[in-house]
Amino acid sequence: MYLGIIILPLLGSVASGLLGRKIGVWGSQVITCTCVITTTLLAMLAFYEVGLNGVAVNLKLIRWMESESLSVL
Repeated sequence: MYLGIIILPLLGSVASGLLGRKIGVWGSQVITCTCVITTTLLAMLAFYEVGLNGVAVNLKLIRWMESESLSVL
């Protein structure tokens, strides 16, 4: 869910940017609006979960730097 908040707007913009001529104006509008609306709903759900209920969320995406005993996440 939390990764979807980041990935969906990017996916919508890339899809309408690269496929805009093939799917047309209406198709681009549907794809981008669907991605933005879904992102908004997920962000509202995340705000309710984290902001109002105080649930701690920890996402480990990648290790940034790792060297022997030093590990920076």
